[in-house]
Amino acid sequence: MRPRIVTVWLPLLWLVAQPASPQATISALARELEPVAESSDVICTRFASFEGEPSITVGMVLEPGDLLASVSGEIDLELTCGGGTLLRFSGAFRVLIDAPEAGNDCAVNFLSGTLDVLTDQETEVNAGGVVLGTEGTQYSVELIRGSKGVDQRCSVWDGKVLWRERKKVEERWLAGGQRLAVAGGRFTEGEVAAAERSAVARRAARFDIVKSRQKGRKIEDPATEVERLSKLHREVLERPEDTDRRVELARAQIDLEAGDQAMYHLARAGISSTEQMAQHRIDASKLPASRVASTPDPFRLMEAKRWRDALEIFQQRLKSGTTDSRDYCGTARCYFHLEGRGSYNVSSYANRSIALHARDHRLSEEELEFCGRLIRRR
Repeated sequence: MRPRIVTVWLPLLWLVAQPASPQATISALARELEPVAESSDVICTRFASFEGEPSITVGMVLEPGDLLASVSGEIDLELTCGGGTLLRFSGAFRVLIDAPEAGNDCAVNFLSGTLDVLTDQETEVNAGGVVLGTEGTQYSVELIRGSKGVDQRCSVWDGKVLWRERKKVEERWLAGGQRLAVAGGRFTEGEVAAAERSAVARRAARFDIVKSRQKGRKIEDPATEVERLSKLHREVLERPEDTDRRVELARAQIDLEAGDQAMYHLARAGISSTEQMAQHRIDASKLPASRVASTPDPFRLMEAKRWRDALEIFQQRLKSGTTDSRDYCGTARCYFHLEGRGSYNVSSYANRSIALHARDHRLSEEELEFCGRLIRRR
């Protein structure tokens, strides 16, 4: 499904006409690896106010029109939106909280600095007149003013991002592993560099540690733990389609009581039910209960030859857009047993399964062979 992309530079009169509503909450503040509950190093100027708040605090609720500006560049900050989107700002930065379009979890005007986004929701980030729209992804944005003007960079690690200029002069999709830079009006597109991947992995690891310590967890050697987590994050960034790597990272985050971040990686790996988590030796009781699916595992239902029950669950996944090649193969298998090998549904879903497997590599050898036979029999 194509994400809804809208320009988010909104006239102030429009904002005045709208009732204020919470848009994001400050969920973490950190100086290096130390969590802080309150800081005066980041100024919050409330909408329609000329004076900044004396300090910001963890748990502070932000509304459309509020502006955050880093003073020293020494405080890292995380915002969490209503649907769980994480916006992480590192070093010096400025960001204006905006009003999201219907159906979107977040909308911000990012004005300067470094931003890492982790989301499984529709979001909007306006970066200097360029609108970045997503449905579920992990990506980074940098806005830096140098001696020759502004450098804009967007690096996508997982999923895809639609980059569009406000005047619709330029529009392009960026997939995982791609990087787009704009300087002096010139576009440079290519693959992300290893050094940038390592930097993003380290920032993610630092937030894991900070949020764990924020909850009172004692970590004997934070620096060593950052190195371990950085390696796990880097491996996922290198191969986001690798389920085993995502599961290993999720386990480490669960051990640190960072269940929300772990849920993103499990969901991207297609692991959402308690049954699936048990298969991967994940303790679902340590995850946010509201985000753990209670739906039976359709693959277990197929083992019990409950083809119609399994098909209903696969069809729900197909409608939600959170499917992988295994779901398509499972759907084909259900139709095979319910409608016979000559069914159009059998060959259609088997074809889609193999096509998607070329990108996510999630079919087992047995599943790949089975769906291949279904296609050849058509």
